[in-house]
Amino acid sequence: MKSILVFCAVISFLCIAGAHAGEKVIYSASFTGADSGCWSGWALVPQTINYVSNGCNDKPALKYTISSGNAWNTPIITFPKPIRVTDKTIVRFKLKCKQGKCGMNVRNFTEGNEYYIAVLSPATDKWFTVQKYLGEAVYKRGGNDDIPKDGLIGDEIASIQIASLGKEVWISGFEVVETSDPVKELPEEASLFEGKYELNNYEILGKFFPYGVVYQSVAEKVNAGLFNQGVYDRYEEAVNNIKRHYMNTFANFCDDADIDYRIDICNKYNIYRIETLFANTNLTAQANEDSKAVSTIKKAAEGDDKLLAWYGKDEPTNYKAWLDNKLVFNKYDKEHPVVSAFNEMSAVKALGPYSEVSCINIYSVTRASKDIQNLAYHADAIRTAKRLTAGKRVWFIAQTFDARGVLRYPDPEEIRFEVFNAISAGVDGLIFFLHNDACSYLEASRQREKFDYTLVDPWFNDNPTYRELARLGKEVVPVMPAILGAKEVADDQERMTYAREGLVFNRFANNSGTFLILANKSLDSSYYGKIRVSPRDDEQIYNLINLSPIKLVNGHTISVSLAAGDGAIYFIGKKNAWESIKSSILLRKIQAELDILKLDAANLRAAKLNTAPIENILSQVKTAINKGDLSAAEKGISLANIKRTAIEKSNPNYTRYKALLDSIRSNFGAMHSLIISKIKILDGTKDPNWLSLFDNMRQCSGEYFNIKNEWKHEDFSNIRQLMALDQKVKSLKKEIETAIAAMSAG
Repeated sequence: MKSILVFCAVISFLCIAGAHAGEKVIYSASFTGADSGCWSGWALVPQTINYVSNGCNDKPALKYTISSGNAWNTPIITFPKPIRVTDKTIVRFKLKCKQGKCGMNVRNFTEGNEYYIAVLSPATDKWFTVQKYLGEAVYKRGGNDDIPKDGLIGDEIASIQIASLGKEVWISGFEVVETSDPVKELPEEASLFEGKYELNNYEILGKFFPYGVVYQSVAEKVNAGLFNQGVYDRYEEAVNNIKRHYMNTFANFCDDADIDYRIDICNKYNIYRIETLFANTNLTAQANEDSKAVSTIKKAAEGDDKLLAWYGKDEPTNYKAWLDNKLVFNKYDKEHPVVSAFNEMSAVKALGPYSEVSCINIYSVTRASKDIQNLAYHADAIRTAKRLTAGKRVWFIAQTFDARGVLRYPDPEEIRFEVFNAISAGVDGLIFFLHNDACSYLEASRQREKFDYTLVDPWFNDNPTYRELARLGKEVVPVMPAILGAKEVADDQERMTYAREGLVFNRFANNSGTFLILANKSLDSSYYGKIRVSPRDDEQIYNLINLSPIKLVNGHTISVSLAAGDGAIYFIGKKNAWESIKSSILLRKIQAELDILKLDAANLRAAKLNTAPIENILSQVKTAINKGDLSAAEKGISLANIKRTAIEKSNPNYTRYKALLDSIRSNFGAMHSLIISKIKILDGTKDPNWLSLFDNMRQCSGEYFNIKNEWKHEDFSNIRQLMALDQKVKSLKKEIETAIAAMSAG
């Protein structure tokens, strides 16, 4: 990043040029004298700022120029002193930018955070007027969680960033005014919908808590080509991996073919999907009854049991087009909602009134620091999105990737705080971006975003963060349907008091009772403290994660002990309500284990092992579930796990192969981590030594996946080849370790 200030001097604080009748000018830019010190800029590439005397209508202007025409080029005004915002405060200026896209990040001096105002410019490379009420800005990011995020009105603002794109950005006539008469906001935005919009009541939104990942289909097609695999083989291995990490949902981002295969694979693994088949399709052009698109949508509405939602345009900026597409979905499918990742709160503000559920994505784990405030504000964003969404439901997309610039892959403490913090804000679903990516250094021609760390590497090795998500999926997610739709009852003062004590705290209530959500705000140390509760005489307090009662201290407090970033969910209610909630949670936990054991049995059966013992037990578990005997079902799950291990050990070749394959996979993961540590140097390298090492990795990987596929189907004939491959991979790992060490020494 480079920011350069180029000017000379002084502010005009007078009620002058540009002011309309009935207005009081609070600030007016001259771009000269002392005022030049108020203006700066931001860009990711070199930027220059020049004063121009004959800008718009021959009025003074600033010209911001960057070296690349396809990047952020952002003017920044920092006011000489903070400006207090009322419901009549207007910001007005003229702007010209090459690519016609901009918005305003407004720094709230009082709350210590940012609000956002979207600007949909009418044309590129032409002057247009921006005129917006500052009080209409929506919360964007930042700030401490012990201060309510209640809007700009009544607060003071310190600065405004005019986030623009283009090689040249011009700004002129900037002023902040108080108006006594209503004014029209500019540029005018077209109405998205005429008449009264009717929301659909999707039953699944009230009973299912999605907890899943974004699966990048195009990346696995690349990896399949690199490792000489079938695309469907990798697809199934990915879904199997997702399911075994206690995820219940995935989004196939973005796949516009083979929906029948996805339907089959979801049924096989009992997993929901967010379908992206039409994410890049203009459905309004195919909205006739006989079109293939409409036929597919209608078919899904009638019998796609594992379809959770349709995915619209990713991070939409054309709101009218997005809503028009949604209307086509709504017409032909009354069973499944439509969602998209809204990466700006202005999108939620525009489309939330037409949405049963909004989906927001915020990525803020950075290399700069391990800071709880980078995550804590997500709760405020979720609350804001719920307020703006007609259906009062929000799914949150959290960061599980490392980008090569600012963003960093989160650690286990950060990811578990992310989960409990979102739950504390009343989130209705959690999706993690990203599950996988292509192996960039083995496929250097790929020109797109590259995520070096994701939940799995190209050989499906996981990592501590993914394993932590699996633990939360196993222990916490089964609790969540009990809370869906509960109303937030904690007041700001109660939340802020606990926040100052180092604890995220919130209360929700429904007909069953009251739910307490807690999270440790420290990412480095454990929390020990007490929570004040007030159960009635006929109520008790229970831990919903370990399904046990909690002892009260002095009748009104409970002791709390939480690991770094960890959380808790408690329930206060009558015994009969507790028994009902406990049974529902336990049933969901048993069903998750049953699903995985059924997959294990199928794998063992495919390998020609005798699975009768485990299948008999699983049949008994299902019978116990149907009878409502969850205690017997729980015991059956434990016994089935023991039998599974015994069946695996009954065939020495099977276990020997498995151990060798696990060793090879682990060594590929170690090599991958070493290479990623130097990825900025090695991606695209022409060094013949590294190219040879990469070629060996490709060949060995192809051999590994081929043998693994044969092992799944009882082909144990190539044990010598597998042992040789194990040694070859170990030798390759040593070569890479030596090469990396030489780079570090150099």
